[in-house]
This record gives sequence, structure tokens and C-alpha cells, in this order.
Amino acid sequence: MNKRLVLHTLGTILIFMGIIMVIPLIVCFAYQDDGNPYKAGEWKSFLVTMGVSFTAGICLRLLFGSSRKDTLGVRESFAVVVFTWVTVTLVGCLPFYLTYYFTGQELSFTDAFFESVSGFTTTGASIFKEVEVFPHGFLFWRSMIQWLGGMGIVVLALAILPAVGIGGYQLFRLEASGGGTIGKIHPRFAEVAKILWKVYLLLTLMEILLLLFGGMSFFDSVCHTFTTVSTGGFSTRNASIAAFNSNYITYVIMVFMFLSACSFRLHYLVLRGNFKEIFRDVQFKSFMLMCLVGVIVITLLLSMQNGRLAVSGQTFTDSCFQVVSLSTSTGFTTANFDAWPNLVRIILIILMFIGGCAGSTAGALKQIRFIVILKVISREFTQLIRPRQVIPIRVGTVTLAEKAVINIMVFFFLYVGLFVVVSLLMIALGLDLTSAFSAVAASITNEGPGLGSVFANFAHVPVLGKYLLMFCMLVGRLEVFGVLILLLPLVWEK
Repeated sequence: MNKRLVLHTLGTILIFMGIIMVIPLIVCFAYQDDGNPYKAGEWKSFLVTMGVSFTAGICLRLLFGSSRKDTLGVRESFAVVVFTWVTVTLVGCLPFYLTYYFTGQELSFTDAFFESVSGFTTTGASIFKEVEVFPHGFLFWRSMIQWLGGMGIVVLALAILPAVGIGGYQLFRLEASGGGTIGKIHPRFAEVAKILWKVYLLLTLMEILLLLFGGMSFFDSVCHTFTTVSTGGFSTRNASIAAFNSNYITYVIMVFMFLSACSFRLHYLVLRGNFKEIFRDVQFKSFMLMCLVGVIVITLLLSMQNGRLAVSGQTFTDSCFQVVSLSTSTGFTTANFDAWPNLVRIILIILMFIGGCAGSTAGALKQIRFIVILKVISREFTQLIRPRQVIPIRVGTVTLAEKAVINIMVFFFLYVGLFVVVSLLMIALGLDLTSAFSAVAASITNEGPGLGSVFANFAHVPVLGKYLLMFCMLVGRLEVFGVLILLLPLVWEK
């Protein structure tokens, strides 16, 4: 592995992170937040973080200079993607940690790191019991890191930093969620990254305008848009979306959660006038059907009272919102779904694991993998009866290579295996069964809120448990292989 090139590339990313810090710093000075106890340390924390990020980035580039002949191979690409995510989350936690430090209050580094990892991976699991006590710059950064992590730091770098364009295919494929499914937009992957970010920016602008039209403040509109299109779920309010008490805002956010969980390739094709692709896209049809069935079933289950059906408008709205929120791995709430019947909670967890479409900002298994898994199961049953029949796996008009099918099955095995192992470790650390399993599920699917004691926040989780959950967040965001492969000695050989 060319470690020098990896470190040189990380230096570029760190310089870029330092530049990004200017935006929340401007927000700090734009809002006075008179009387806020955290205000005194807010702007200092961003200045210090900018200095640290710039200095570290420049040092890495100077100490580990690379030649134009150097190229990022497969192993270097895995390292760059994983270490970029670890690095940006470490930098991203400094404003949280230093804001507390400069105001004489205490926040452990683990908690600050947990919030940053949860933000950048768009998980949305928080350690803060109350968020409305924080100043605007602090809350803006908390939302912005989800927006940056939604499309991906490396994809953004590929779009605007030519220096990172070396080995662009490998970086894009490893970083973008379902990158292989959207790579056909353009033969050059830097151009693909630009197209994806343009669609992402368009969705962002549209939602901000619609939320402003609904009476939400400019600050809340921007922050909630950032955490909606990224399917992240951080809110500036303790009660999440329920705090706004507006069906209009609820449905606008619900629509954009759904759109953000659809393949960005589909958005691009529709914007170019190819509306027929909507009816051809297998993932979209599967995702739409899953959400519709989920809404109908959960609305009926919540409306059954003493053996009689009594559907109310609020029950329907809450059912729609929570089904879409959890299916897209966003995690916003309008109701305390932890208090809903057990059968409803089980259905929501199943939806959480399946998730949205590949090539979107959604987490979890993704629709395309779920479809292939179902087809493999169906094939095995058929071949028990007709053992000599050759049955290829088709998704729409595409016939998958057997290697791709094996890749998906191995992914599923590793995904479920990690979920079970880490869940058992969380139980060993003292969490009850429901809280342990839902905490790991919420982390590995990049969902956010769990059930039981982790529904509201994760502050009480033991330190070791928080690091296990952070590992699950990264594994979920980088889709298992990207993280686990670095544990193989073969990757580090020259």
C-alpha cells in the first residue's frame, strides 16, 4: 500500500474541512444568542478547530508529498475512504467538545465523538438530552455535518477537488451508497459526483423554500432541510418535528425524506425528461410498495380500539410520517412510537432494516439487495423441485452475474452477523434486550432513535458501548466491506 499517497490525500481533505468551518463561524456571529451560557465558547471552538484542521492538513501534504504518477489503487482507495471518515469525524467533534470546554462545562470526548460520528454517518442518534439550550452556530454545525455526510465527503471532494480525482472510480464506488448503480450517468466519475451534488443542492433549495412558505424560520428551515435530504434526523427542537405542530411542515418533510431515499440516478433522469424511468425502476416501485403497505397496516393496527376500527386524521398522519421516517433511515419523530403496540414496533424495525434505494442518502440493506435476497430464496425453492433448471437472477431487465449475487449474500451475512454479535455485547454491558437490539439496529442502519431506554438519547450507554455503536455507524455508512477489509493483513502488504 502507498501510505504516503493516502496521507497526502487526507491532508487535502483536512484543508477542505478547515475551509468549511468558515460557514458555521459566520452563523455564530450572525446570531447574538444573548444570555446563552454556551455562546462564549462557541466561536472560539470553531476558530481553534479551523486552525487544527488547516495545520494538520498542510503538514500532511508537506511531509508526504506525492508524485503525479502516483495513483490510488484498490487498497489505497479503501484506506482513503475509511480514514477520511474517521478523520472528519474527529475534526467534527472538536466544536462540540471545545464549546463545553471554553464555557467551563464538562462534555467527555467520547460523547463529543459519538455526536460527530452519528452526524457525519447521518445516523441521528444523539447523546444530548436537550438541544434547544445550544446557540445557533452549534446547532447549525450539528445539522451541517449530516448534510455533508449524506452525499459523502469523498464524493464532494471528487466533485470540487481535482487533486483527489486520482483513482476516482475506486473512491466513488466505495464512498457513494450504491455507487455502482449510479455510475452509468457519466463515464467520468468526477462528473458523476458533480451531477449528484447538483441534484442534492436542488432538493435542498426546494425544501428550504417550501418550509419557509409554511412559516418555519429561516434557520430552522435550513437546519431541518440539511437533516432531511441527508436522511439524518437531527433536529433543532427537543420534540423533533412534533414541536412545529403543523401538518403542512410534517408532509413537506415526509415528501423530501421519501425523495432523498430514492436513487439520485432516477432524479437525474427525471430532471432530463425521462419520466418513463419511474415506472421501470424496480427499486422505486419496491420502495413505494413497502411504504404504502407499511402505512396501511400500521394505521389499521393503531386504529383498532376494543375490536372496533376508528381511524383518525392524526393517526394516519403519524403512521405515514413514522413509516417514511424509519424506512428512509431518517429518524425524525412526530409521535412516541416506542409506546406503540409491540407488533407495530416490530414492523417498524423490519422497515428500518430494509431501508431505501441504493444510490440515495438512505441507510440499511437497501431495496436492491432485499429484492435479490428474495429472488435467491425463491430460486432455491424452485431448484429443490427442478434441480437441473438454470435460473438466473434478474432485476428488471438486468441479469446479475453470479459473482454479484454472492457479493450481496455475503454482505447480508456479515451485516446480520455484526448486528447479532454487537447486540450480545451491548447486553453484556448492561442494556436490556429491547434497548440493546434496537440501539445496534439504529446504528448499523444509520437510523437514529431506538426503542426502550435509547428512544430519546444514548447518553446513558456505557463508554465501550458507545464506541461499539460508533463502529456500527461507520460499518453501516460504508456498507460493511469498506471497513472490515482494512482488518486483513493482505491490504497492508507492499
